[in-house]
Amino acid sequence: MSGPNYRKPQERPPSVAPPRPPPPRPTTLVPAEIPVSRTANSSRASARPGTSATVRYSPSSHATPYAVAPASHPDEPAQPSTKSKCESCELLHKRTWNCSYCDMNFCDPCWNIQGPHKPGRKGPDGLPHEKADPNIVQRLKEILTPPTDQAEQQSLHVDDDDTTWFGVGRDNNGHSIFEDYGRYATMMADSNTGEHKSRYPQLVSFIGQTGAGKSTLIKMLIDQQERRERYQRKNTFPSPVVGSIRNENVPTSGDVHLYADPKWYFGEYPMLYADCEGLEGGEIMPISAQLRSAPIIYKGKDHNIFDHRVRNKLKVGRGSQRNLDWADSPEKSKRQYAVTELYPRLLYTFSDVIVFVLRNSKTFESSVLSKLIEWASAAMEKSLNQPTLPHAVIALNATDMGVDENEWDPKHATDALMSTVADAINRDPSYQSHADFWRNRGKRVRTMKDLLECYYSSITVVRIPVKGRYMKIDEQVQKLHKTLFQRCNESFRAKRKSRMLSNSEELNVYLQCAFDHFSHDLDTPFNFMDAGFKISAIPLDLGGNILKLAVAIRDCRRFTDPRNIFNELSWFVASCISLDIVRQGSLKGPAEQILQNFYMDYCDSALDDFCAVFWPCTFSNKKGKCVNVAERHTKGHQNSKGQIIGTGPYESTFTFESYADTWLDMLHQHILHFEAKVQEQLLINQATDELNVTTALHLTGVKRFYQHLGGADKFISHSVCFCCLREMAEHPLPCGHILCTRCVRVYGSPSERLSGMYVVTSCPLHDTTGVFPAQWGIYFKPELAGVRILSLDGGGIRGIAILETLRQVELELGKRIPVQDFFDLIVGTSTGGIIALGIGLKNWSIEYSIALFMKLVDQAFTRRLGGIRFGTRKYKTEPLEQCLKENFKDELMFGGTEEYSISYGSYGRKVAVTASCETAEQAVIFTNYNRPDDEQINYRMERPDDPRHEMKLWEAARATSAAPTFFRPFVNSRTKEGYIDGAIFHNNPVRIANYESKLIWPDVEELHPDILLSIGTAHNGKHTDGNPGLSALDQRRVQHRKKLTKERPKERKPSGLNPLAEVQSWLYLMFKRMDDILDAESIWRDFRKDIITNSSGIESQRYQRLNPKVKSRTPKMDDKRELNKLDAEVKEALAKYSMKNKIRAIAYRLITSSFYFEKSGPPRETDDHFVVQGTILCRFATGSNNLRNMGHLLQERQLKSFQPYFSIHETTFEGSAQQIEISPDFIHRMTAFGSFDVGSIAIPVSSQTGSISIDLYLTSERTLVFPISGFPRNLADSAPLKKEKPTSPNPERSAMATSRHSVRRKRTMRPHLYDKRPASDVSSDSYEFPETPSDVSDWTRRRNEARRPPPKALIPLDSPPVYELDGATSFVASPLDDEDEELLQAIERREAENMRSLVRSATGTDEEELERAIQLSLVEQ
Repeated sequence: MSGPNYRKPQERPPSVAPPRPPPPRPTTLVPAEIPVSRTANSSRASARPGTSATVRYSPSSHATPYAVAPASHPDEPAQPSTKSKCESCELLHKRTWNCSYCDMNFCDPCWNIQGPHKPGRKGPDGLPHEKADPNIVQRLKEILTPPTDQAEQQSLHVDDDDTTWFGVGRDNNGHSIFEDYGRYATMMADSNTGEHKSRYPQLVSFIGQTGAGKSTLIKMLIDQQERRERYQRKNTFPSPVVGSIRNENVPTSGDVHLYADPKWYFGEYPMLYADCEGLEGGEIMPISAQLRSAPIIYKGKDHNIFDHRVRNKLKVGRGSQRNLDWADSPEKSKRQYAVTELYPRLLYTFSDVIVFVLRNSKTFESSVLSKLIEWASAAMEKSLNQPTLPHAVIALNATDMGVDENEWDPKHATDALMSTVADAINRDPSYQSHADFWRNRGKRVRTMKDLLECYYSSITVVRIPVKGRYMKIDEQVQKLHKTLFQRCNESFRAKRKSRMLSNSEELNVYLQCAFDHFSHDLDTPFNFMDAGFKISAIPLDLGGNILKLAVAIRDCRRFTDPRNIFNELSWFVASCISLDIVRQGSLKGPAEQILQNFYMDYCDSALDDFCAVFWPCTFSNKKGKCVNVAERHTKGHQNSKGQIIGTGPYESTFTFESYADTWLDMLHQHILHFEAKVQEQLLINQATDELNVTTALHLTGVKRFYQHLGGADKFISHSVCFCCLREMAEHPLPCGHILCTRCVRVYGSPSERLSGMYVVTSCPLHDTTGVFPAQWGIYFKPELAGVRILSLDGGGIRGIAILETLRQVELELGKRIPVQDFFDLIVGTSTGGIIALGIGLKNWSIEYSIALFMKLVDQAFTRRLGGIRFGTRKYKTEPLEQCLKENFKDELMFGGTEEYSISYGSYGRKVAVTASCETAEQAVIFTNYNRPDDEQINYRMERPDDPRHEMKLWEAARATSAAPTFFRPFVNSRTKEGYIDGAIFHNNPVRIANYESKLIWPDVEELHPDILLSIGTAHNGKHTDGNPGLSALDQRRVQHRKKLTKERPKERKPSGLNPLAEVQSWLYLMFKRMDDILDAESIWRDFRKDIITNSSGIESQRYQRLNPKVKSRTPKMDDKRELNKLDAEVKEALAKYSMKNKIRAIAYRLITSSFYFEKSGPPRETDDHFVVQGTILCRFATGSNNLRNMGHLLQERQLKSFQPYFSIHETTFEGSAQQIEISPDFIHRMTAFGSFDVGSIAIPVSSQTGSISIDLYLTSERTLVFPISGFPRNLADSAPLKKEKPTSPNPERSAMATSRHSVRRKRTMRPHLYDKRPASDVSSDSYEFPETPSDVSDWTRRRNEARRPPPKALIPLDSPPVYELDGATSFVASPLDDEDEELLQAIERREAENMRSLVRSATGTDEEELERAIQLSLVEQ
């Protein structure tokens, strides 16, 4: 996912501040208002195949934009900002040095004259006194000497409670439970700056005996990076509580806690530290649990300790509880059992690095080494298809300073320790048994290192000195940090090669699946393949589509030999290719040559991927059969129980190398055979064309193919058309299959009642059983029609304003036609999302929706009993879910059988609702349609390939309204993916609505919509509050974060293509913005400004917003007591004269957009002009009630002195307009018979570039005259309106495709990824950070290639210019009304308040003050 968006951080000398960004460069115009990814353009160039973008490890490199550039080299002591006093000469000096043995600070001259410091003198440890940086000494002393006061300890543990990731406990009934506190998701959401489209967390787990110093080591790592990154405050990042020496045999913290490395926290590769409970804690209650359960101790009036039981912290994660089904005995219910059996299974499976901490290196062989092996052994056989083994780092804590100097080098320390224990496998029976285990499975184990590398990818030893040598401690901690970085790097590369590289959201899904799995069963291994390919999506190209069908055939279990799968598949693929060649029309030459040049690379990729990822190893013995696939064969041979049954590489007689020629020959033969049949039919019936013959032959073969496989009902995909394998699945059928547009047009027939409607009577994949009980209609937008878009804000109970506004619009339309029938696309967020699903998909009336909304609000905001506790939400989730289930049923958002398929509204209405993934990595949308992916947007459309994973309507409604702190995140029980409220990213979804319309209907991507109507949730004019509930400091944070995440100047994208300014990365602010009315208004203001910048005044009027102004202060989104009052005030506001005029104009525009022009043929050229022949049609079907009611609308607008009419004219020759009157007889035919027929119309056009407008006059008022749908536009241009890019594969081969071709040609074995283990002994100081994932992953590259480019820029039309009002902050096409002016004042007031503190002060300039404020905003929560 991150391939084209990979960003190469700028490298610079450590002592140089970040350079000023270069000025923006000119760029090619791109379309307006696209919500693009917040990633620099240069990132795409660096991620192209064949390039390498790397980040080298440097102690001073800054992975985030938050770190202030250091003033000196980090390896040198930091220069103090103030002078310090020498305790010998008692003078102030710029730099002093601390001697821990003398316990004094000295300047340079005084240091040398001290007796203990003279040459030859040594300290108690036999070494010269250490010359140390006082700052480092002070910080390390605070860590190594924790407070012993119980009140202070209690305060620290209460705060540290927020870092708990997962653990075990008991419910109210005393049953053992597994608790996930949502820590991981919360951290990912909080650290997401929006700079990276995808982020790849690295997990480092610390384990060891109780009292070994795990927490101390993590705390020193975090503290060191805080200091090196120049954070203004200590303890900016949470770190573990260090245990006091008097409790050294008692676990300090229980469960597993999660912390962040400050260096990488906000970057693309965050490094996370998991602190696991001590291995030998037994059933002793950890200190943290003892103190949390004890009464709160208050020490003095100013000692500010808050009871953790009443705190309400902001959390994103689901914070769920799971029953431990395996804890069915007293022994298994003990805490120690979970520490030794459950935790290893989770941490070993998902960690990139395991750090085993011990305090006494002399006991390494006798006690620690066995635990290191046993800990890994407990989890080794409990996962299948694991992408890589974790790396092991042994941290020898509190090492005596008397060791050999070379021992401080990790490589030398590793060699020395491994040499010392090399023969341990021959001395200790337990080690011998482990060695024999691997030897019996074919592994060569001679030394202890060989044995350890059976469980870990590499072994590294790092020594940490004993307390007292603080500079040495700091130096070794830095070496440990560098080692962790290097090992994470190697793990990253291994995961990428196995196509199991997970971004932050995908890793969360894996973790949730594992939590569910191991809570239920500790013995059955967790299989990464079960969830892997929902996460690592197969590319949507021909090769990926063939692969999906091959996997589906495998899953039907009719074939045990993969050769039979591809033998069966070869005919169907050949038929699909033959059909595509004819459909393309532009591919000329012999079919077999076209296959070789244009299609074979994709056919090869399908075979190669199937062999590498989807067909298990064929190794077997008496213990079972190996189930690992080629690219997940890191553990050797494992059976289905997870047991290691052998070692060695993947084995199979079915490989790409062995079967490639056979695959090619079969495709050649079938294509030649198919082509011969086509020619035979053409000779028999010379009146038909090649396309019809090919289509008919393919259809016959399709039915026979699926019937032979046991029936087509077993083969359903929501991403690919299984009828042709070349196109995207777009149009659901009542049988559950989904066809592409081309197949619908071929196998369906045009409707006589409605232009653009195709009728399908049977499914082409089924035999005679596939005939539908009734005709199934599939609607396509007419070729020359425009689009009409409705965007609905979020706002909780204020959603009543949306419904009342829609009711008023419907009333203005005559209240005969549902208002939703005037829109082609409806997009909503949160409350607006629920309304969009109701009126857009369920076709609820506005009146019914209002009544249901009142009921939903009353049920949804049901408070919990007993108040709010830590980790809980404000309201119960069950009443909300129950109400949604009752009303939306089990209907699916997309596809499904007729029983569970939704009504697609009037004529194919599209609906989308927004949400956010649980880690807040990006926004997502749930849709009832399918469309191509786009290469640069920063949100994703959720469309699972497996129909079993498709979202239901009630689930989409639940996800879009899962407001953090109010309700639990919604979790798709089938995929384990979590979602939270869409308003976090898009409180006003207008940008998504506008951009989605261009992706759905590319033929109008360069045209303005007929209308885009955005509806808000009420406001209070200039008194409207922004950020309700935010303190003054929080309001400053809004502006600071905007300034902080502001992109550096780069190639400018015109009008709205700039990154979404409303996306805030900070967790707390994202929560607050859901209830921010001015945020939605700011989004609209910026969006409309972007549109108008490149548009005329007339065009800008197509973008309208209705947001009623109420008299009282707008209530908070959950204040249901104010609902009736708000409803009454909204009705009153909508009755105002100015609002009624605005609604009237919108209603007229909607009526006009219901008509469109359809050509009857190409333009004819005459002597001095062109003639376009066609007719005007209505979007409503002949004979429908809507068409009759449209007649009533026109009838009501007849006057004695006026009759509605169409006016046709060239935009530059308005004087020569052609009028078509809508006579009373014509209107009578509409109302009585539902018939609309104006007859054939000839439109003269002066030139091929002439722009034609067809206007509908419903009144004599010129201000209420609007063009019909899709106009003004060019009609005389004979070129097709949409120039589709060729869909045939690119003839330029990728590196992997070239390799496959070479294999077939030279018959040489190509190297396998699984044969190579990552190098583990890399000690270069300039070790490279992982390359961009797309440089290696063929799937990533192909997914990127399958994406469509961004829409083109809007075509400007000749119309009056746009002016900027004096004093206004945005461009407008007409004067603002009073309510708009008041809203603009409110927005400007908020912006001024947020910037009020950023003026020159005694502390420095506003810029300096801002930078300091930024640092504070990152840490205060």
